[in-house]
Amino acid sequence: MKGSLPRKGQASRSTWRTRSLLLPLLAGIAFGCGGGAGNSPPLPPPGEPVILRVDPAKGPFTKLADAVAEAQRLQSATAGLEVLIEILGAGKERLEKNLALDGGDGTNGGRIRITSSAAYEILAGLFNVIVASQTSLQGVEVVLEGGKIQVNDGTFQPSKVTLNSPSSNILVNGNAAVLEGAVNQLAQVFCQQFSDPCVQISGNGRVAGISVTVSKTGGVGVGTVPGSNPLLENNAILLQALGALGVRYSDNSGGVFRNNQIEGDPPTTAGLALQARQTASGGTTGIQLDGAGSVPVIQSNRIVVGRIAGSVGIRILQGTQARTIAGNTFLARGEGAGVAIQVAPGTPEAVVAAYLAGNSFQGNFAERIGSGSAPTATPVPTPTLTPTPEPTPPPKTQTRPTPTPPPRRNPTPQREE
Repeated sequence: MKGSLPRKGQASRSTWRTRSLLLPLLAGIAFGCGGGAGNSPPLPPPGEPVILRVDPAKGPFTKLADAVAEAQRLQSATAGLEVLIEILGAGKERLEKNLALDGGDGTNGGRIRITSSAAYEILAGLFNVIVASQTSLQGVEVVLEGGKIQVNDGTFQPSKVTLNSPSSNILVNGNAAVLEGAVNQLAQVFCQQFSDPCVQISGNGRVAGISVTVSKTGGVGVGTVPGSNPLLENNAILLQALGALGVRYSDNSGGVFRNNQIEGDPPTTAGLALQARQTASGGTTGIQLDGAGSVPVIQSNRIVVGRIAGSVGIRILQGTQARTIAGNTFLARGEGAGVAIQVAPGTPEAVVAAYLAGNSFQGNFAERIGSGSAPTATPVPTPTLTPTPEPTPPPKTQTRPTPTPPPRRNPTPQREE
């Protein structure tokens, strides 16, 4: 009996040794699938993450996509596994398929975290970068040339995002989705060409610490989907084109918009000034509330109204109910051609008085609070004007006075005399 106990202990130790030898071997085989991992580490003890390193020059993984594929393979084999991907070397990577960061969506408790301390750039053509739940992508630079970035309940903390295609934008989907700058720095988002809002929010996620530059005429920096209630804070939105819009709240959407800065002062030239004078909508708009149900809390922001005619700090298109718009500083540029707050027709005087009392206005505004009847009425009369020119009697009346040549003949006989 006494001799059998050590044998059992020895047997258990031997099985533990074989397992400890097999784990590094299996891990080495698994790590080697991505981009060559001769120095791949063994699987860690439970509760500690697996670390995969990406270095375009040294490896063991030379591409982020290979490391992500390896992380997903490891997670599918081990429930609750956390994988940390560290990008150590600077480089560029062009995606050949969608880069889907999937930490298991909570099914197996896994998680994927990607960090980069180097200048690493991801070039996405027609492919998407998908940040699903239980995943985070931090510190990388993404250039979109047709694809999209989908933050589906994950965390995306880029250093820079450039949108070079009209169909490219950033989608923030879900109540746990986070889009923000990394390491207490503003994430640069350049909206050069796009058709949808540069950042489109669907859900109650958080967008913070990003700097959005809108440089296309009629472009929108941040927009919400109906029913969304996001938290937008500590962002900077720069409007550098005529008719550009900083933030657009669709109908039945709200949330909180606080501690942000909107700069509505595009670089003015003589041509832009003439275009702005010809139309009242030529200037920029900081925040626009589209529907009667769009009731965000707008407070403690700095909103700069551009010097071009037709620029508006906050535009309310519909509804007369009071909204929380307080503690904001409105600053007018130049000669004061813009309006600080443009209310909808029929807004109660008490609401107007609350806007004046709850916000501060600096500079020379054309109007601190103006009427919003002009922009809403312009699309309405256009269909009514089209049938009116259809009847041709007015041009016929103009053709009747054509017998004007007889008076012209009178001077001719004078010449004969």
